Parts: sequence; structure tokens; C-alpha cells
Amino acid sequence: MLLKQSTTANRLFFMVSSTDHLSAKTGLTVTVNISKDGAAFAAAAGTVSEIANGWYKVALTTADTGTLGELAFHCTATGADDTDFADQVVAFDPTIAWPDAAHYTNARGDNLANLDATVSSRSAPATAQTIDQTTALPGSPTAGTIGEALKFADTRLDAAVSTRSAPATAQTIDQTTALPGSPGAGTVGEALKRADTNLDATVSSRLAASGVPTNFSALAITVGGAVTAGTVSDKTGYALTAGEETAIANALLDLANAIETGLTVRGSLRLALAVLAGKVSGGGTGTEVFRNAVADTKARVTATDDASGNRTAITTDVT
Repeated sequence: MLLKQSTTANRLFFMVSSTDHLSAKTGLTVTVNISKDGAAFAAAAGTVSEIANGWYKVALTTADTGTLGELAFHCTATGADDTDFADQVVAFDPTIAWPDAAHYTNARGDNLANLDATVSSRSAPATAQTIDQTTALPGSPTAGTIGEALKFADTRLDAAVSTRSAPATAQTIDQTTALPGSPGAGTVGEALKRADTNLDATVSSRLAASGVPTNFSALAITVGGAVTAGTVSDKTGYALTAGEETAIANALLDLANAIETGLTVRGSLRLALAVLAGKVSGGGTGTEVFRNAVADTKARVTATDDASGNRTAITTDVT
């Protein structure tokens, strides 16, 4: 359905029972939420009322229809299935009938009555003229126009190839001859003439460099695109931030399988520190427990020994 922007309108919809999903549901208190042109759903400003036989209506306000584009509806009520549909808000009034030919004639100055004329009468010019390969183009086109160029080309087409290739007034233009004439400002001719004039300037004046580093000659670029520099004397701005330093340290400490399979540097240090500096319990019992250093909050290493003191099993916690 098309709705004119910023106008009021009654939008009807049908509600069905959530029990059989088919029969009309009456006596509902319906909540209507709308989304304007893809925006979040919000309650419609218009009043919702029941008509009859399961039909309800929402009296859309100018605020409800104030945004061009899709206007989506989500209608809900206890005891009924949700009803969803969408309309289109447009700038024109879809209720106005298409104007007649006279209206367009007055508004635009077009004589639409001619549309009813037969094709043969419309396609015939006021004065018929046959133009083929042997007929010169008629008229006197303005100098410098495409029409003049076409007429000149048409005139020259019947000349022998040797005569067509030579212009009416021969002119030799080479590297030392400026382009003739005074082309209009902003034209292709002016651009060509300007380029022709500047061609004789020295290369150094046409290609002024902004400046070359003094150590530029020490740079070497390999076939693969790598750049090798000589001595880098300016190291300003090379310092890492505290966050970058922390990120690099964490990447090294937590590198997977960095020490042994399944052990990072951080985990290995935690195990070693527990054995070297953590509390120990169970000495001489065959099961020794080494706790995490300083914090003393968990068992880092639990070792099982046989009667000879040989370690036969070990459990670790590197978290």
C-alpha cells in the first residue's frame, strides 16, 4: 500500500486466533509497533480500534507517516497470532488520478495530442530530403561545430585518397613549430597548445624534485621488493609504547610449545619457581607437593616417588 508522506490514514489489518491460527479474533487490545525506513520498532502514535469480524485499524498520524521509505507494522495482542505487513511512504499523493493530455499541454507546453498521430505522419519531416553516399550534407553549419566537421568530411569523401589526405592548406608541424591558432580557453585545443609550448622547456625545470635524502644512494631495492638501507641515523620516534612492550612480552611468554610440547615460557617459569622457591609438603611420604611461590594459593607440582626416591609420576598446574 502507498501512503503519502506526512498525512493521516486509517490502516486496516486482520487478527487471527492463536488457538487455531485461522479464525478471526475479536475483542482484542492490540499493540501496533512501526519501523520507519528500517529504523527500530516503536509504538505507533495513532489510536488502535476494533472494526468487526477480526478487523482492526490504526489511525496513522502525520508523525507515523513522516519518513519516506518502507513503513513496517508489527501488531500483537494476547490470544492472537502476530500480524506483520509493510507499506511504502511516498512523496506524491497516490490517490490523485493521472492528469490528462490537456493538463500536460498547459503545464509543460507539450502538445501530447500529437501522440495520436500516425507513425508515418510523425516520422515524415516538413521537407523530405534523401541523403546518401553521393549527396552532400545540406545547410551551412556554424564554423567550429561538429556539423561543420561532418560537412567537410562528407565533401572530402569523394576525393581521391591522395588528395583527401592533404589538408586544404598544408602546414608542417614538428618539434620546433608551435601549434597554430588561438584555441578557446578550456578547450582540448588549448590543452594541446599549452603542452606543445612546454615541451621545449628543460627537463630540470619541468620535473622539479621536492628534495632527495642525502643517503638516498645507499638504498638498494632487491628483485623481490625488499629495501636495504645504509646507515639509519635518525632514530627519533622508534621507541615502543608501554602497551607495545607489554604485548611483545606476553606474546613471547605465552608462545605455544615454546619450551616443550604443551609448555609455554610462562608455564615453565611457574613450575621451576614453585620447585625452587615454593613451599613443599609430603617430604618422605612418597608424594611431594610444591606450591606456587610468593602467593602460595595452589599446588604447582605434585610428584610421586618410589621407595628408592625415583620420581614415577608428576602432576602440574601452570594456570
